[in-house]
Amino acid sequence: MQGHRTEALRTDSGVSRGGAWVKLAELNSGSGFAGHTDWRVPNRFELESLLNLGTSYPAVSPAFNTACAPACTVLTCSCTAASFYWSSTTVASSPSIAWVVGFSDGYANFRAKGDGAYVRAVRGGS
Repeated sequence: MQGHRTEALRTDSGVSRGGAWVKLAELNSGSGFAGHTDWRVPNRFELESLLNLGTSYPAVSPAFNTACAPACTVLTCSCTAASFYWSSTTVASSPSIAWVVGFSDGYANFRAKGDGAYVRAVRGGS
C-alpha cells in the first residue's frame, strides 16, 4: 500500500462494523491520532494488500506485527491479531453484510455488519 499509513485499532473481542466508525471518529477527533485526522477503514482490496501469504497466524509481514503483548498499544508497537478485520466494502447484493479479511491465513469472507471483527485504520488514498 504505497503512500498509505496504517495502524491497527486494537479491541479485545472485536467490534461491530458500526463500532468501527465510532473508533474512527475517536481517532479523528481533536488533533487526531499521530497528528492526523483523515483515518478511515480500508476497502477490501486495500486490506488484502497488507497480507503476506508466505506467513500465517498472522498472515502479515513482520512490520505489521512487531508485538502483541497485553501492554502493547498502537503508540508503542504494531499488532495484528490472527482474526478477521472489517473492510469498508459492503457486499453488493446485501447491504447488511460487509467484506472482512482474515489475517490468520489471508481468507476473505463476509459477515453481518452487527457481528464482531477487528478494525485497522489507514490514511491516504481513497
